[in-house]
Amino acid sequence: MSDTKSWYSKGADGFKVKDQIDATMAVRKERGVPRFMLKAGEEAIVAFCDSIPFFIWEHNLKIGGRWGNYVTCVKEIRSCPIDDSGERATYTGYLTVIDTREFIRNDGNKVKNRKILYPAKGSTIKRLEDLMKKYGTLAGRAFKIKRYSKDDPNCGTDFEFLKQVTLKGDNAVPVEYDKILAPPTPEELVALGFTSNIAGQQTDTGLENLATGTTVGGTKPGDKTATELGAGATATNSFEDLF
Repeated sequence: MSDTKSWYSKGADGFKVKDQIDATMAVRKERGVPRFMLKAGEEAIVAFCDSIPFFIWEHNLKIGGRWGNYVTCVKEIRSCPIDDSGERATYTGYLTVIDTREFIRNDGNKVKNRKILYPAKGSTIKRLEDLMKKYGTLAGRAFKIKRYSKDDPNCGTDFEFLKQVTLKGDNAVPVEYDKILAPPTPEELVALGFTSNIAGQQTDTGLENLATGTTVGGTKPGDKTATELGAGATATNSFEDLF
């Protein structure tokens, strides 16, 4: 594949892209947990399940023409071929939240009050630290989170405390970060298009550099965001179905 961008692939290059997409979907199926995200101007109501952030460096890769393929950076334990290729990693602190927004899957079923990953990035990490100092813990506290502009982290920056809630059953247990966010194996990196045994070498997949961004988990295939569903899918102030 040449350096010139194109809307199509041919021959071996097309097979490489398909292999990447298949590898990404395989990792998603094994480790996939939806992650919280807001578009500019959006807000949502969540309840935090825990209050001890799980910090990692991670990459957001463009595969098959789409961003949102999050992969934990391995630079803290060995040479990272994604880092070596110039793809920027973002420092992210993960918590678990219950997202009260309603989503519609491709099969038409509605889901809400999902337990998902909350990826705090940028200035939001400091904001969470301030909230922890103020309240002692975030666990069992419900907040309305808003993202004002496209320049803000997509995890939102404005937090309005609503109430303290009692989480029950599985909703009170955070996700297993060490499993869900486990770094890719050398074999998985190769399948994603990065050569793990030669630092700096990368297959020609057309990945672009990131200006900003933050597990190959992401939203489960078939989930639609509240924005895609329209105004009727925004968060409500009712917690009765959950707590």
